[in-house]
Amino acid sequence: MASIRVLGAYGAREKGKGTTALQLSDTVVIDAGNLIHPLGSAAARIDHIFLTHCHMEHIADLPFLVDAFFAQRSRPLNVYGLAHTIEQIKAHIFNWGIWPDFSEIPLIGTETPAIVFHVIEPDRTYEVEEFRLTTVASNHLVPTIGYVIERRGEARSIYFSADTYRCDRIWQEVNENSAISALIVECSFPSAMERLAKSGHHLTPALLAKELAALKRTDLRIYVNHLKPELAPTIIYELSDHPLTSDLLVLDDGDEIEY
Repeated sequence: MASIRVLGAYGAREKGKGTTALQLSDTVVIDAGNLIHPLGSAAARIDHIFLTHCHMEHIADLPFLVDAFFAQRSRPLNVYGLAHTIEQIKAHIFNWGIWPDFSEIPLIGTETPAIVFHVIEPDRTYEVEEFRLTTVASNHLVPTIGYVIERRGEARSIYFSADTYRCDRIWQEVNENSAISALIVECSFPSAMERLAKSGHHLTPALLAKELAALKRTDLRIYVNHLKPELAPTIIYELSDHPLTSDLLVLDDGDEIEY
């Protein structure tokens, strides 16, 4: 049975709580919100980062990762994302003003750039090492994708939908793809903050309950991530108080999910 490790489960940082990152293996991760603190020197082994979108809590460790282990690396760090995601990262971080553009800096003793950016598209499948990752568009403030994650030799997959507001495409994918055994979906704000959630294209427990009404399966395990830490107790209470959301499992840093 395959598994993934939650390196960062939250939509903001506070002591002991990291922002979004999932570890598929020693070398492959999804998002870069919290890599260096939980992995330490093992973060140097990461070769592939698949990004969901360009918001800070999903990319925060990316510039530090390539810088911290530059002298140790003999292979480039491969970063995959939508065209908008890559454009924003290159324009506003790796721009020689905020941070060096490591895509123009070769690794020591080589002609290979330290970082290589790869533009990917929605509704496509990408293979890297032992994984197949299928991109599925979410409904967020900026172009965003989730990933259906399959491991070679395994019959089941897990779907990480990333940051999203109400989105029919997510439930279409879950309902039609019976290989998906688990879903990670966000819930960022309490229901009383629905106006704020809507403006930022996020979900609340009440909105998530409306989304779950579209689910036609009873065999799907559903996990919740991206809670704002200071609001987490209220969100968790509200999730536990609704028939459609009471069985959902709220993720924490360090959790491991089997699929």
